[in-house]
Amino acid sequence: MQVYKGLEIVTNKITHAEKQGVRNYLLGLVDEVRQIFIPDADYTKGIRLSIGVPEMAKYLIEKKI
Repeated sequence: MQVYKGLEIVTNKITHAEKQGVRNYLLGLVDEVRQIFIPDADYTKGIRLSIGVPEMAKYLIEKKI
């Protein structure tokens, strides 16, 4: 879910306290996508269609990570 300024509750934005201790709060994307990453998977369906996943998959494919 995208987070919009002013819609913290609707978009379930994490609190400042929840961000503490997280290296990059912009909620480990590389590591998360790596867990479901399959180079030739269909990134237009299911969880692979989530915001940021297709873009990160493209990055991983280009970098051959």
